[in-house]
Amino acid sequence: MAHPVQLIDPTTGRTAMGYHGFSWTCLFFGPLPALFRGHVIGFLIMLIAAVPTFGLSGIVFAFIYNGMHRNWLLGRGFKAPGMGGLGFASQNVINFP
Repeated sequence: MAHPVQLIDPTTGRTAMGYHGFSWTCLFFGPLPALFRGHVIGFLIMLIAAVPTFGLSGIVFAFIYNGMHRNWLLGRGFKAPGMGGLGFASQNVINFP
């Protein structure tokens, strides 16, 4: 079961959901969740791996894809609330301007 982690881009304020845990969507739909999340490189990696293994690589990616996607978001500058001086103490805190 995947647990959602909200990530925030500190420069634009844009939010994205990263997940931690097993990816049922990757198990059932293969590389399509990566494409829907905008992670084109992840989609291509999963697609290239799926062709010679006749889709069996999807079992492996179901265990590792959520971590790949979260690390990709962190590499693009997204941060978890409470990290890096965003001013949020917790994900449950709402700050009004």
